Amino acid sequence: MYKLGRWGRRIWCFALAAGLAGAGSICSSAAFGQSPEHKVAPDGYSVTGRVTGRVSLPVATGSLRVAEPNEIPLDLHGYSVHSVDIDTSYRDTNGQLMPSEKDESDLALLHHPDGTAFVITVPPEPGNINVDVTVYFADGKRGRVNFNTVAVLPDDGPRKFYVTSPGAAGTIYMDFSEMGRTATLVPMAKFGGTADPVHIPLDLVRFKVIAPRGKSASVSVDSAKGEVTAVHLGHALVLATYRGSSALTCINVQQSAADGSDRTVCSELVPPGMTAPASGYENAGPPPKIKVRPQQ
Repeated sequence: MYKLGRWGRRIWCFALAAGLAGAGSICSSAAFGQSPEHKVAPDGYSVTGRVTGRVSLPVATGSLRVAEPNEIPLDLHGYSVHSVDIDTSYRDTNGQLMPSEKDESDLALLHHPDGTAFVITVPPEPGNINVDVTVYFADGKRGRVNFNTVAVLPDDGPRKFYVTSPGAAGTIYMDFSEMGRTATLVPMAKFGGTADPVHIPLDLVRFKVIAPRGKSASVSVDSAKGEVTAVHLGHALVLATYRGSSALTCINVQQSAADGSDRTVCSELVPPGMTAPASGYENAGPPPKIKVRPQQ
């Protein structure tokens, strides 16, 4: 029986979210953990079938650290290994498993001096996870082990902390239209020597709106949702803080966000000792002219 590969399952499940019928069985918890039945490597290796009893976890696996290498011990019962794949799925708020975007394919099998085998995994996000390890043996057979655990953030603070927003490269431009009156703030961090950014849970981040002195803020922030709502015209800074690191986001509420950008970075609101955030237009040409419409 043919089964969709990792990316095929993801695309199909996105289609399910859009209302396509018939995708439910593929998007079930068990389906996300299944490995492809057919794997062809550049060296000509191919899978000929699945076996049981060749791979197991010799000890219970505890929590894993996000953005850090974690060992997963494997007992291979003397069989020779070609490569290892790891699929990590995260449980959403409804308890459903959703696949990680991180691809951990063709991992090398490593050994300690005493001969015990292990592979290295780096979970990309914190949360409750399901880890599915597929071992491809040299004779073309494949075996699996699967376990549930928790991915936790590193003990050390981030080397870089910043906030992004979908559709914005820097300053967020808002208005009072249905689409433009709210924006989402997404806290991100980089830890240690890893290049991949990590989403930081909102409950670990403190948000504060900085308004011009003597004036009310042009936006409000719902910290639990990471959502900004336009209140009136003007500039505002949102200060986000996580483990002693801070990030600034400039927001400009205009009559119409489609009128163009004035490339503000809210420099007049930046607290002493902090650097103004990027506008998103640092490498662009001269700014477009803003259309000013009279207040109704």
